[in-house]
Amino acid sequence: MPKKAVSLEDAILQGVRPNTPRALEACLRTGIEPDEIIPRVIEDFLHHKHKHDDVEREAAHLRFTHFEEGRQTKIGLLRREKQKLVDAGFTGSPILAKLSPKKKLISPFDVFNAPANEKIVVTDSTMMEMEEKRFQAMKIRQEREIASIIEMESRMAEIQKQNALRDAQEAKRKAEWEKEKKERRAVLVAAKHEREILKKKSEDAEAAARRQRAKREAEKEKVLLEEERRQEKLRQREMAEREMDRKQKAELHRRQTEELLQQQENKIMESRRRVIEREELAQKKMAEANERRRQEAAARREKANARIQAALDQNQNVMLKKKQEFEQKQELAAARAMEVHRKEMQELKDRAERNRKEEDIRLQRVEAARNNQNERVETIVKKRHQLETHLDVVYTERSKERTLKSVERDLTLEEKKANVERLKKVEEFNRIQTLIRISEEDERSRMIKVKKQALIDARKKIALESLVRKHRIAEAVGNMRISNKWDNINEIMEGSTSPDRKNRKKKLMSSKSASDIETSTYL
Repeated sequence: MPKKAVSLEDAILQGVRPNTPRALEACLRTGIEPDEIIPRVIEDFLHHKHKHDDVEREAAHLRFTHFEEGRQTKIGLLRREKQKLVDAGFTGSPILAKLSPKKKLISPFDVFNAPANEKIVVTDSTMMEMEEKRFQAMKIRQEREIASIIEMESRMAEIQKQNALRDAQEAKRKAEWEKEKKERRAVLVAAKHEREILKKKSEDAEAAARRQRAKREAEKEKVLLEEERRQEKLRQREMAEREMDRKQKAELHRRQTEELLQQQENKIMESRRRVIEREELAQKKMAEANERRRQEAAARREKANARIQAALDQNQNVMLKKKQEFEQKQELAAARAMEVHRKEMQELKDRAERNRKEEDIRLQRVEAARNNQNERVETIVKKRHQLETHLDVVYTERSKERTLKSVERDLTLEEKKANVERLKKVEEFNRIQTLIRISEEDERSRMIKVKKQALIDARKKIALESLVRKHRIAEAVGNMRISNKWDNINEIMEGSTSPDRKNRKKKLMSSKSASDIETSTYL
């Protein structure tokens, strides 16, 4: 079952690989692989070991966004290139056309018998057109010369026939006239031979000039090709230097960024260490203050108890003394003593109550101070916990930011590498196209040379045939002069050109001088 053709637009809509000639040609010219326009999902960019990590999912989303933007850009490039191909009437790849077999000529003379569509390779040459026109003119001229010779020989035969009927007096005049005619014809033939020699020299000079021009053009093309290769090497060298400089700058920027991040992390760790030291120092001072306040409270409590005990002892002594006075004063002062004792006891109770209240207030203040200290410690611990949480969040965010920046940097590098590879593919495609054009030009030059050689061989062949034909005509005219039968000139001509006269033709050709052969070759 043949594979279904998928155009560029159908491939974009269906998410498959295009395979039409125009789409593939556009991919070749832009350096884009057909698989690069196939859409992908975000799960394709997840690392399976960390697929449940939020940072990895954000990095995968970043990779997916970068891939989709690049895919849309490549689709735009392919659409523009395909439109250019449509506007140019593209129907097939020149590379495939180059690989298709071509018909080869069996003989150089086949160029004259080949169809017109197969001669398109060489008909655009002005030199070939001039050679063909010159060749046709030469054929027409030779035919006219042969016709004029035959006509002249016929007239001469008629004159000879008429002169034969005349008397003997006319024979001498006829012989003189024949002699004069032969001399005049020899002069004409010599002049014609001289003109044709000059013409041949002129044609040889023109051919040499054409060869010299072709040689100069070939040398010029060779120099241009060498200059283009040198420029290409310089461009590649500059591109490599720019790439090396960019890599060095990127490495320097990376090291500087890592140093800054390390310095910031060191500062954060130093700040955390200082906060911990301050908290430990504060806790130590708070414990020392609590211990000092506890000792002071115990000392004050002991002093208060001692004062109370002293007061009680003193009151007891006073009571004993008053009891003795009471006993001395007897019952008269009992009521007053009891009143005084009651008042004193009430006063002692009031004083003890005041002392107790003061102690309660002091204890409340100590408890409040302890509560305040605990609240302050809790506040410090809470702030420390908040700071650690904030530092953890900051560290996580910075780690996430570094990871995403690393992903972006890697994506940028991959994109640049992909662009470099795409440009290399485009340059390789252009190089192949250039090689194909050069090959076509070489083939065209070869066909021009083949046709030129065929024209030269044809000219030589026609010149040889013309020489043989002239000899046959001369032989036929000689036979007619001998037989004095001018009515059967066509039969004699046919007999002179028949195959059984080959030996006589060779004998006649061998009897000719070298100058006659050279003259006929020029004709």
